[in-house]
Amino acid sequence: MAMDLETLKSCFAVPLVVYTKAGVVVVREEAELERVVSRYRQALTENRVVSAGIRIESRETPSDGRMRVLCRTFGYDAEGKAISTSVVRYFLLERPDRLEVEMIEYISSPLSLEDVEKIVH
Repeated sequence: MAMDLETLKSCFAVPLVVYTKAGVVVVREEAELERVVSRYRQALTENRVVSAGIRIESRETPSDGRMRVLCRTFGYDAEGKAISTSVVRYFLLERPDRLEVEMIEYISSPLSLEDVEKIVH
């Protein structure tokens, strides 16, 4: 939401695997990741989401440098009212200076999962 693409890109491993109910997509390069992020932000804007918050629902103890984290994300409108929620499982890879997302599983989304699939493709 902050439009800081460089920081956002540093949070994701490439290739990035994205699971939705419609299937699996592999984002193989940074340019592709930039396109996905841009389209996703556009879709949020079209749905009046101007800010977001995240709450960790559960997480595993890291094992072999990897862990799964289940998060609930809230989308807020310009008045600060929660207008959407999603549940996403992130598969994280531990790096020396940060965690990177290497897989994302959409369990539910503020956008229809069909729209998420179109955005990712």
